[in-house]
Amino acid sequence: MKYTIIFAAPEFPFIATLVFFGVSVQVTVISAMVFPQIPPRPVNIFFAICIIMICISVIILIFWYRQGNLEPKFRILIYYILISIINLCVCANLYIHEVGK
Repeated sequence: MKYTIIFAAPEFPFIATLVFFGVSVQVTVISAMVFPQIPPRPVNIFFAICIIMICISVIILIFWYRQGNLEPKFRILIYYILISIINLCVCANLYIHEVGK
């Protein structure tokens, strides 16, 4: 009987990072629109717009990378930008939910 390791594919860390990235951005955008009050504060909307604009550039980089138009060294840059966006989402959520006040 042959066993297959599901998560051993070289693309798994990249896909897992993208999924975590997508979830954190969605949570931040929804939090900016809904919490802590309705109507939302303009600074929360500004946070969400900034994060979405950065995400668009990363999505374009990922698209170019997957097509083969970028060198493999750009994969490290894409990881760095994704981790930076996740950190930005964490900071934005802490600010939106007024943690520490």
